[in-house]
Amino acid sequence: MLPKLKQSEQLLKLVNEQFYMIIVRSDGTILDVNEAFLKMTGYEREQLLNHHCNQLAFERFTNWTQLLSEQENTVIRGKKADGETFSMYVSRIVIHNESEDDFKALWIGSDVTKEQLLFEQNKKENHYLKQVEEALHLSSIISVIDHDGKITYVNERFCEISGYSEDTLLYQTQHFLDSGTHPPSFFDEMWEKLKDGQQWTGEICNKDASGKLFWVHTIVVPFLNPDGTPSEFIFIQTDITDRKKALRNDFQRTVRHLQNIIFKYKVKNRTNLKFTMLEGQLSKELNISLSDLNHLHFVKIYDEKERSAILRNLLRASFGHQVQFELTYLNYTILIYLSPIIVDGIVTEVVGTGIDITERKQAEETIAYMAYYDSLTSLPNRQLLEKLVNERIDQYRPSLNNGFSLMFLDLDRFKSVNDSMGHLIGDQLLIAVGERLKKCVRQHDIVARLSGDEYVLVISETDEDNIRTIGDRIVREISSNFTIDNYDIFVTPSIGISIFPKDGDEYETLLRNADSAMYLAKKTGKNNYQFFTEQLRDEMIEKTLLEMDLRRSLKIEQFTLLFQPLFSTDTTEMVAVEAVPIWNHPKRGSILPNFFIPIAEDAGLILPFSMWFLRKAAIQLKQWQEIGHENIEMHLKISTRLFEQPFFAKNAIDLINDIQLDASTLNLEIYGEISINSDELKTTIQQLRDARFNITIGGFGSSHVSFGSVSSLPISYLKLDSSFIQTLTPTHQFAIQTINQLTQNLEIPMIIDYVQTEEQAQFVTTLKNSIVQGNHCSPLLLQEQFETQFLFPQLIDPSH
Repeated sequence: MLPKLKQSEQLLKLVNEQFYMIIVRSDGTILDVNEAFLKMTGYEREQLLNHHCNQLAFERFTNWTQLLSEQENTVIRGKKADGETFSMYVSRIVIHNESEDDFKALWIGSDVTKEQLLFEQNKKENHYLKQVEEALHLSSIISVIDHDGKITYVNERFCEISGYSEDTLLYQTQHFLDSGTHPPSFFDEMWEKLKDGQQWTGEICNKDASGKLFWVHTIVVPFLNPDGTPSEFIFIQTDITDRKKALRNDFQRTVRHLQNIIFKYKVKNRTNLKFTMLEGQLSKELNISLSDLNHLHFVKIYDEKERSAILRNLLRASFGHQVQFELTYLNYTILIYLSPIIVDGIVTEVVGTGIDITERKQAEETIAYMAYYDSLTSLPNRQLLEKLVNERIDQYRPSLNNGFSLMFLDLDRFKSVNDSMGHLIGDQLLIAVGERLKKCVRQHDIVARLSGDEYVLVISETDEDNIRTIGDRIVREISSNFTIDNYDIFVTPSIGISIFPKDGDEYETLLRNADSAMYLAKKTGKNNYQFFTEQLRDEMIEKTLLEMDLRRSLKIEQFTLLFQPLFSTDTTEMVAVEAVPIWNHPKRGSILPNFFIPIAEDAGLILPFSMWFLRKAAIQLKQWQEIGHENIEMHLKISTRLFEQPFFAKNAIDLINDIQLDASTLNLEIYGEISINSDELKTTIQQLRDARFNITIGGFGSSHVSFGSVSSLPISYLKLDSSFIQTLTPTHQFAIQTINQLTQNLEIPMIIDYVQTEEQAQFVTTLKNSIVQGNHCSPLLLQEQFETQFLFPQLIDPSH
């Protein structure tokens, strides 16, 4: 072996395995070469030793002593034993003996044959050897690349180090910064691992806008879709250009200027570690000395478990393993790499580096937080909720004696608050509701925001009496006023409850069943809670079957229109007719719209059904007009959900124009619970009125439809809330008369529905400027019956 290198076992390791070495006497005679050089050139040692270096056909060695006056680092070329040319990038060390002319020259180099070939093809790659002058790394370099390999985000540090502006970099491919240093297989292997959903760590050499090369230590984290496939990739990089440059120069002199920590240690036994070197700017920032390491002062801040983990990693590297771990020290997060130096199968030393990844960890924590927590309320979101519930299911599944309950909470009237007071107030309300919910449950229970105004609570309780106590507390707290920006805001909760494992042993089942129970709470007056029951399960199955039947019926139009006339209280004459769709179910018979319309709304079928209904009714009205009944007006109930869709008005207007029907003979009643202050609703009403449609607002006099809310709308009719006429108490009679007077002042006719009894019929005759309908006036009639009784009464046979 080479005697001068035995002074450093570490350097010997590097020479023997990674570098080629030649020692030449002052007269040009080759004294020694290492095994790596013999293996690379194919010569036998005897062919070289004591022969002049010119015999190797070294181009630069023809007058090799001239090299002594040149730079210490250079490229030399020669020929292998088989005649093939090779190139070496070498560093020269001159060792003088007693005489100035008696010396030995040590040449240490690496094979750069491929790089030289590439250099000749593309001279720009020479910047890698000449112009690596970037400053030490101070912060992380962040970029995002999508699945197609295009850059979709870069931070300022990325722009600084690359020399390109953000606009230039965005949507470029990864190869835009390719320096040509790495072979194509390097990136192929990287992307193969990333697209398999795995993280990738490595070092990449890029080229900036000026042509300079820069190295970055890179950790790539794939963002995964729900199906496990990656959608995009975050590159978290550290500039290591200077570290690379330092390794090509005097290592010991340069490492102390690196930002990272560089250290070495030897292991005498399992309890005795001897640190021999500590350098790097980060060690100064952390105020750690070599003495601190040797006396293990720095580990005193950790508990026993953490100290054991640190020592275990240090010892593991001493057994020949490459070790990587993170260490939190003071306010820093340090990524530690440990690499054993092995000579003749024995670990002689361990080299370690420490990289400050504090900013990267903070970024990762921020990303993780955004993935699992609601950005508005800071509550667990849908993804984290599912994870936490599944963990509890796994925890309780072995013992069915334990369990938990899941509460699905929806805020009543939140949309009205949001539309009337603005999204800023609405957002503050959602935050306040979340805070109150957390105070209603125990610390180990879960409060999550599912979406919009929906919350889910997971309670470690299965006893129904105890659950009721919690439910009563939540209803009471949420129903109390919220003071936001000096406004007292009132909302109420509707809550559905399912219990594990009684009501389901999977997350989706528990959530679905609690959701169904929540809708029952809404149907039973809101501001209450309901437990999931077997009856609800049967109703869910029934609803699913009806939804499937409804889809089939829409395709084959299994619907019939029935008609009910409307009469003026002033003249007792028929002034309009309402068309009512009836579902002719092949097995269940006739089904009224108040039963199947909600199913159509939940199933997303309300638009195709409503457009069919509007077309069918409009065509019938057109036919009646064409045979002489030009003034007849038809009323249709249209779901509120359509009035809140921006395209409904245009679709309705196009349909009427296609039929060539006068829109003023159609009256569209907004059917279902509405938010009068909705901007979408107001826009749709105005567009339809501009096209001459008549519009009716139903539920007038209820809590959500008041005089103040409708006075500015361009409507044609107001329909009284049916609760007034159905229970005709003296108070309700007075209220109806007051509303009637109000509608007369507004010059808007009032429609009164559900007139079923003689008492009700007698009362409504006292009202002015009003229109009535109901079974007492006329039941729902088939088309032929309606035409016979009201359009063509002269055709009735007097004998019947």
